[in-house]
Amino acid sequence: MVGATINQFMVQSSLREAERIIEQERVMRLSAQDTETFIQALENPPPPNAQLKAALQHYREAKRDDEDTGFNWHPRPKEL
Repeated sequence: MVGATINQFMVQSSLREAERIIEQERVMRLSAQDTETFIQALENPPPPNAQLKAALQHYREAKRDDEDTGFNWHPRPKEL
């Protein structure tokens, strides 16, 4: 960086490195084989196992218990 101050150089270098790291964490790169395996798993998921069924039941029970809490709160309609 000809003509840049050390401060400008450091800022620009840091910015480029930060952008590279963010891009690396944001984008998942897969090989052609990995992509095919991933798509097949999405399109043909295995049947739910006992642990998944138990987790779903637990979720439904927890959600049912929360029906009357503030988490499910909706404002009353304004009366005319």
